[in-house]
Amino acid sequence: PGEAGTPNHARKYRLLALEAKRNFAGTRHELRRHAPVILAACMAAQDPEQRPVLGQVLKRYADASWKEMVAAIHRIVEGEHDEESLQEAQFGDGPIILEAILAGLRDPQTLADLLPSEPSKAE
Repeated sequence: PGEAGTPNHARKYRLLALEAKRNFAGTRHELRRHAPVILAACMAAQDPEQRPVLGQVLKRYADASWKEMVAAIHRIVEGEHDEESLQEAQFGDGPIILEAILAGLRDPQTLADLLPSEPSKAE
């Protein structure tokens, strides 16, 4: 157990990489670029009538490099929430996007800073 090349070893490094990305100060800013897919996935998971909206947003992720993330989003919308299995084969921004979706489903308040903000009104 824990030897290089084993599934446990890969899982450990996936978790360490995700934790490092999560703790990076610029990650929330990076997530704002993906806010449309995060918010659409959360809405589609809660309301099947929102799935066409998610389908439109996912067209931006049609490149093959996003294939695993898109598949995981579909699994989430269908009701799967096992983060460990959803994170398998994810890389780049995929892990933090999936983590944000799952967190948003558990507690919608975690998505507040991804929502477009209203311009502040001058007094």
